[in-house]
Amino acid sequence: MKRFFAVCCVLGMISAACGSSGAAPPASSAGSPKPAASAAASSAGPNLQAIKSEGKAVGYGVLVDSQWKTLNGLMQKRYGVPVENFRGDTGAVVGRIDTEEQAGKHLWDMVVLEGAYQDGLASQGYLQKLSPDLMGRFPEKWRDPKGYWVTFTLFPLAVLYNTDLVPKGQEPKSLDDLTDPRWKGKIAMTDPTLNEAFIRWFQVIREEKGAKADEYFKALAANNPTFFQSGLTVSTNVNQGQFPIGLGFMTHVLSVGGPNGHMGFMKQDPMPTTSGAFALSANPPHPNTASALANLFLSPEYLQPSGDLGYPITLPGIKSAIKEANGLNYQDVPQLAPAKFKEAQTYFKGIFKK
Repeated sequence: MKRFFAVCCVLGMISAACGSSGAAPPASSAGSPKPAASAAASSAGPNLQAIKSEGKAVGYGVLVDSQWKTLNGLMQKRYGVPVENFRGDTGAVVGRIDTEEQAGKHLWDMVVLEGAYQDGLASQGYLQKLSPDLMGRFPEKWRDPKGYWVTFTLFPLAVLYNTDLVPKGQEPKSLDDLTDPRWKGKIAMTDPTLNEAFIRWFQVIREEKGAKADEYFKALAANNPTFFQSGLTVSTNVNQGQFPIGLGFMTHVLSVGGPNGHMGFMKQDPMPTTSGAFALSANPPHPNTASALANLFLSPEYLQPSGDLGYPITLPGIKSAIKEANGLNYQDVPQLAPAKFKEAQTYFKGIFKK
């Protein structure tokens, strides 16, 4: 398991600052999980006096600043206590938790990471199981079968296009359209040799193409895409008209383009995505506040503002402000074991970086 945290800390630093960062995941850990605390939520309701006495909650994770700000504001309004946070990419968050927990320091109450990394924390005994009430709010597809975490938000990977530069009806309809010579030199791409999410997405495409994968990716490379490490840079360039086509993150249609921006995205079925999952510490330093925070976090009151930012939210009834994003068949791009991750990275370097 220690190898997992080392890999996360190293590879997590190369992922783009896009709200969905991470690292090559672990091979399955050996041994049995340490005992974890029981479910957090109490049917008796929050102990307001205890919450006031604890004085705060502490969260770690990959939420963007506006999401942390919203959470802090709601906790202040409802309970009169702040939420202190550490925002970092997956490697930084996992590394910090492991360092603190190995030293016997229990400093955090909640964490947001992809489910595969929450599995790693759970196997170390760092997470408690969520209450049936909290888990039951979400469709089974987005719940950890073991009960430690729940996926609440999605970070879809998408083909973007500038609506001013690409005439209506001529937008890419499939990934195969990206190999059309008319897009030569006109594609901005989040670097699939560096960005962890895109390595995983391109590996999915590679496996789906099977024997035709080499032909497809070589044709895509022949269109001379321009690579950027950050998905944010891709979206900004597409929105500003530097490129008509981009491979980046769907939510940037709104967060970069704004309500009157110049971007659309190509729908896929399934729509590839990475995700954010919520979990609670097995040893929260502020247990009453952590329980109240979990109830608030996994509620429409907190999650609708994230939907308003354009994120697809898995809690039924919450809509994304990007109308076309609602009702799509989202599918997590699978995590890759370290050896497979390295092999895929080497493969795409051979295709795109000759």
